[in-house]
Amino acid sequence: MVGSSQHGRQCQNGFTLIKLLMVIAIIAVLASLLLPALSKARSKANDIVSVNNLTQMMVGIRMHVDDIENMRIS
Repeated sequence: MVGSSQHGRQCQNGFTLIKLLMVIAIIAVLASLLLPALSKARSKANDIVSVNNLTQMMVGIRMHVDDIENMRIS
């Protein structure tokens, strides 16, 4: 009988619950290590945007002052 020889064996092809929990735990540990780095990068990006905005405002104000000075000279 073919069925009786496979009766006592269990299928080992898929993930077990323990393996799945271990993968989830490893992903959680890696994510917890990565999130502070991402937070620092986001903070640094916000600082760069602020400096760029200030630079653009200074350029705009300088151009405006130059235009006013050119009007007075003409």
